[in-house]
Amino acid sequence: MKQVLSSRLATLLREASVAEGSNLKPAEGEASPKIEGDLFTSLDQGALSYKILQCESQKASATCMVELGNIDDRDNSKLAWKDRVFLVREGNRWVVDDIEYLGERQFMHKGHLKDLLGKVIEEAKKERG
Repeated sequence: MKQVLSSRLATLLREASVAEGSNLKPAEGEASPKIEGDLFTSLDQGALSYKILQCESQKASATCMVELGNIDDRDNSKLAWKDRVFLVREGNRWVVDDIEYLGERQFMHKGHLKDLLGKVIEEAKKERG
């Protein structure tokens, strides 16, 4: 099976998964970062459709703006948003290195995938002392 994630992103996902499994307790008054739902789009439920709008590349990196869609469970209306995908070259292939969540709805992921994973890992390190 061909790897579609960069080695760095794959490592972060593994480390965050281990950290989530350690039953972290957030500090009083704070919400612990969580890995919930689909991490590869702004929407926890993921996307049912996608369209690559534009890509810009340099020698070893690229960014692509992607339009994504799903159906709102509450009223069956269409949901549409855009996320930015960061790619790097590993060997002779392009692989996903990060995702910037650009969805604007209240409960969508915000920021970057790598930052979210980093927070989960750091929180686990704090808990372990």
